[in-house]
Amino acid sequence: ANELLQSPLLQILRQRHEEAIRDRAALLGAGKGERHPEVVAATERITTARAALLSEVKNIQGALGRELDAITRQEGGLSGMFERAKTQALDLNLLEIEYNRLLRSKDNTEKLYSMLLERTKESDLTRMLRVNNIRIIDRPLVPRKPIRPRVAVNVVFGVLFGLGLGLAAAMSRALLDRTVKNPDDIEQELGANFLGLLPIIDKAQQNRYGRKRKRGKEQSAVVVRELAVHEHPMSGFAESARAVRTNIMFTAPDKPYKRLLVTSAGPSEGKTTVACCLAVAMAQAGQRVALVDCDLRRPRIHRIFKKTAEVGVTTALLDETKLTATFLETEVPNLWIIPSGPLPPNPAELFHSARFKKLLDDISEHFDRVIIDTPPIVPVTDATVLSTLVDGCVLVVRAFGTLKDVAYQSLRALSDVGGKTAGVVLNAVDLDRSEYNYYRYYRRDGYYSSDSDSESKSDEKPTAAAAE
Repeated sequence: ANELLQSPLLQILRQRHEEAIRDRAALLGAGKGERHPEVVAATERITTARAALLSEVKNIQGALGRELDAITRQEGGLSGMFERAKTQALDLNLLEIEYNRLLRSKDNTEKLYSMLLERTKESDLTRMLRVNNIRIIDRPLVPRKPIRPRVAVNVVFGVLFGLGLGLAAAMSRALLDRTVKNPDDIEQELGANFLGLLPIIDKAQQNRYGRKRKRGKEQSAVVVRELAVHEHPMSGFAESARAVRTNIMFTAPDKPYKRLLVTSAGPSEGKTTVACCLAVAMAQAGQRVALVDCDLRRPRIHRIFKKTAEVGVTTALLDETKLTATFLETEVPNLWIIPSGPLPPNPAELFHSARFKKLLDDISEHFDRVIIDTPPIVPVTDATVLSTLVDGCVLVVRAFGTLKDVAYQSLRALSDVGGKTAGVVLNAVDLDRSEYNYYRYYRRDGYYSSDSDSESKSDEKPTAAAAE
């Protein structure tokens, strides 16, 4: 653009072109037509001036292009010279590095040679002097005992260090383990009543009073934990369940719990086991007991008592006339179960309804005790809703399995909605642990004499055979 503006010839041609345009415009303005000779001559001048103008622009562009090509070739030559200079500079740097390395090696070699020469001269002078300045001051004595290792000190230090490390590990484990372990944790940490515990049925008890079931050619002892109170009423497990029953009955003697809800903080903590054992223990006391399966998400009671779940709580809610048909009699005297029935998509909304409250009232009219098995509190809200419809709630926690914070939050959830907590049952207790020394007698078959023990063991075989 600068070249075009600075060209004098281009300016002259531009002026001629503009003058030709003004002349033609003036002729047209004077009323002369397009075919008038003067107008045609003016048009020819415009065309000639325009062609000359464009030709001059092309000439300027061609000259600039040739100059650009020359500059480009010059730039290429300079770039090649720069790259060669750069390569030479890098080679020179490498040679400088190698020179510095050789210079340092030379200096080190010179220093080493100087030291070696000095040591050689000193050795020659020492050899030439031959002066002996060594005297025996005292004869050496043979030590009576080794200086190291000091066995006694090491043993004492090891014992003390081991004791300290063991105590530190035990205290760290006690502080870091936030699970519920013993009744003191329930009463002090959770602030709830301790109703009792249910021990684990170990392998020895499995072999002692387990059912014999054939599996191919082998026979294995199987104990149905939920029915152990009924099948083995003189066992320590049954005594522990009766202790829980007694504590619940004496927790509110003036106003006994007719409707009792059994739940847990989380899944797999044994709420269904505790509900079945408690129902069997109350039935053994001569009371008409109904065990209601209100776990409409994972029902298990009908499988424990080998019944079907075609009729149950949900069918009774749909048709009140079929309520008595849901009462299924079990092998345990005075114990009936009410299964869950077909599983609905909205269990919590069913428990909120007035029809379920009326259903619970109707069930209470037919039985002395109604024990309700519910889902855990933390995952779902079914147990929280049902806690407002019962007289008391039993929270089941698993020993060394349920966190104290989770159990406390479960109790807090029950109290927030106005539910009354009867207490806490500690389930799956390993009586071999030192925390349960007071309950070691549950490992035996109750408080019976040795004669009655032998008689019960002899009578146990036909009972087991009849059960098969």
